[in-house]
Amino acid sequence: MSAQTPTTANLPFYGLKLIGNLFGFVLVFLSTLACKKDTKLNFANSTKSWILDSMNTYYLWKDEISPNFSAKDDQLFFNSLLSKSDKYSYYEDLDNPTDSRSFNDSFGFRFTIVKKEFGILGVVNYVAEVGAAHDSGIKRGMLFSKINGQSLTKSLSDDYVNNVLSRAKLLLTECTLNDGILSENKNYELSPGHTFDNPIRMPKVFVHKANRIGYVFIGQFQKAYIEKLIETTRTFKDQAIDELILDLRYNTGGDLATMALLAYLTSDISLDNPFLQISGNQKIGTKVLTLRECLGKEISAIPTDNLQRVRLNLGRIYVLTGISTASSSEAFINCVRPYMELITVGSNTYGKDLGILTINSRSSLDKNIAIHPVVFKLGNHKGLGGYSKGLSPDIFLDEFDEKMYELGDPREKLLRHTLGMSAERRTGVGTKSKRIDNPYFRQSFVSEKVNNVDLTEVSKITH
Repeated sequence: MSAQTPTTANLPFYGLKLIGNLFGFVLVFLSTLACKKDTKLNFANSTKSWILDSMNTYYLWKDEISPNFSAKDDQLFFNSLLSKSDKYSYYEDLDNPTDSRSFNDSFGFRFTIVKKEFGILGVVNYVAEVGAAHDSGIKRGMLFSKINGQSLTKSLSDDYVNNVLSRAKLLLTECTLNDGILSENKNYELSPGHTFDNPIRMPKVFVHKANRIGYVFIGQFQKAYIEKLIETTRTFKDQAIDELILDLRYNTGGDLATMALLAYLTSDISLDNPFLQISGNQKIGTKVLTLRECLGKEISAIPTDNLQRVRLNLGRIYVLTGISTASSSEAFINCVRPYMELITVGSNTYGKDLGILTINSRSSLDKNIAIHPVVFKLGNHKGLGGYSKGLSPDIFLDEFDEKMYELGDPREKLLRHTLGMSAERRTGVGTKSKRIDNPYFRQSFVSEKVNNVDLTEVSKITH
């Protein structure tokens, strides 16, 4: 089964949050900039003046600003300032918030559109722990041909999504494929309601001979789950793992400080090592932040000894990727690679190498609005970034072209191949190896036979 590349219109189905939070250090850095005499903002005139002054100070593409003062409302005026390259900045009326819920928010599942010779199908790729989909027995890998009785199309528009999500019920028509014949089976009727998902799930340790390989799925970087992240690495530390597989294929980003904590806990990067580069407009300039600065005040307040005791100090990490790997999860890959061997397995990531700042009007205007402009391009400490079209995997695998197992199941395609790769590298299976063509790697070799490695022993892994 060949996956159809999602378009921007499809992204709400993945629960993709396009906005990554900037950490405290950056906010202090920007607020200091705003207080300088030559960049002092003038909020005296109107809402439009406030928006324009803010954008002229912070916006990454400030040189492209061409205001339309005849715009009939503030949101249209804000939109008139945006670069044609910008698909992320947005305006928000805090007194009248819009509902930006997704299928995952409403029903507790995500799906991908796939194209087959006989038509367009949906395949469920993720089911939340709590939600209507889970309660109805929907499983990862389930195929469906219709939503509310209508056949699927290759590109689902925002209007279509909003129309579906506004209804009281959702009807999914399950289908199966047998010998190339499509059969429609039962209908699943779902009602929108409470959903919940632990972003850190299924930590496991797989054992193959003397090799111990950790695995964990991380769906988003959230500060509320810092303790869970520390607890997970403590478990891996106690189990004395040799390598780690991070499943970030559906990680839509989130808090950069939590991402930096994951980098610290899994690698041997020093807190004072340069880690992340932020590049703004001419007024803001470019700055390289250390790992300590990226952690921010809240995480840095955790006693260093407590974190040192659970650090894994690994020499190699495998990262499973996909089109929903975005923002902070892409920054993790890009910023950790200069320091250790990091091998990506899966498909192209989304391609969000930008940081967004929230600017609230509360202290400056009578209106309660916020603007969220792009203010930075993100790179690693060597200045390498520019992955707006996504990061290509070192080993390309399409998870949709065979039967899909639950995440964390050693039979699941991406995990199975990665476990096989690890077993091959540790045991020396395969005689012909090649250097991965990747400028970040120091010494990283993967056999050309990796996708054909005998997985008999790996399939007996205990966990």
